[in-house]
Amino acid sequence: YDTLTRPAQTVLQRVQEGVEDEEVLMKGLREGIVKAASDVVDPFIGESIFTEAVADIVARGGRTRDGKVLYTEQTPEGERYARIFRHIAETQLPQYKQFVRVYDSATGKPDNNGDVISVPKQLAGVFGFRLIKLNPDKALGYYLADYQTGERNARREFTGGPEGVLKPAKTAQDVIERYFVANKALFDVHKEMKRHVINAKKIGLDEDKIGEIFAKRGQKKDLSYLDENLFDPYYPSKGIIQKFNEIAEETDQPNPFEQAEPILEKMYEAFSEKNINDQTFDFKLEDFLPSAEPQSQVPLPPQPQPNPQVVNAQPNVMQTGLTATESALLSEDEKILKLKQRGMLS
Repeated sequence: YDTLTRPAQTVLQRVQEGVEDEEVLMKGLREGIVKAASDVVDPFIGESIFTEAVADIVARGGRTRDGKVLYTEQTPEGERYARIFRHIAETQLPQYKQFVRVYDSATGKPDNNGDVISVPKQLAGVFGFRLIKLNPDKALGYYLADYQTGERNARREFTGGPEGVLKPAKTAQDVIERYFVANKALFDVHKEMKRHVINAKKIGLDEDKIGEIFAKRGQKKDLSYLDENLFDPYYPSKGIIQKFNEIAEETDQPNPFEQAEPILEKMYEAFSEKNINDQTFDFKLEDFLPSAEPQSQVPLPPQPQPNPQVVNAQPNVMQTGLTATESALLSEDEKILKLKQRGMLS
């Protein structure tokens, strides 16, 4: 209620202050209108925007910053105030122009350029929306650039970074693990690009145009895989394989790629059969790692047994009470004495 009544009270107050003098009266009325407008729009606009509009009326005498003349001294008072109100409304209330455009569109009235604007676009502007014409071919080009970047980053998971395998002291298991990681990341990149291609077709981009966009970026082969819903896995290039050889020669260590190559080929074949529409990369690294070979447990061949005659040829101390040496070297008296000492004779 206060917001509605304050403008009228402001105008009346300024008129009353200048009622004794006609010139002062008109000045008070003009200032009252400006002040009233300020009170109305203050909750909705910034201070700097309103100051700009006021400056057009008060400081620049009815002329905008870009030189547009709102009114002159010869403009009749009624028209002058009408123009002031319109200028404030147009400057401070953006939605005002949108409603005007809606009305013009509904009635078929052309704009300053002679064009009749369609109603739906202007209705969107009233509610704060801006309709922009879609350019699916341009958008697909941007997504294709992201796709190429994603492919490079996925391959780098194999060759670069702290865990990359193009450096000394790497094992065959390291090569297998990083190859798995790189292709898992690459699968997500291809899956995302497939989604963009599907969306481009839904909004009207034909297959010929899509093929043209891929061909310009040298990705025609990739489009064929995407259309067939097949995953095109990564495999190290000849240059990468040569780099493995050079590192092995420089460090005089075994080449881990040569050791891992049979398993990488097996992984490549399995990945190539993956459907790009699958939700996840449902392979497991453990399925490809070589299992530890169990230790051989071959039974020993039959061992020859000692000859019983040889074993029993020399009586042992438990049989005679004397060792073999004692039996051979001692005299009979010494043997009897030894046996008495051992308590075997009385």
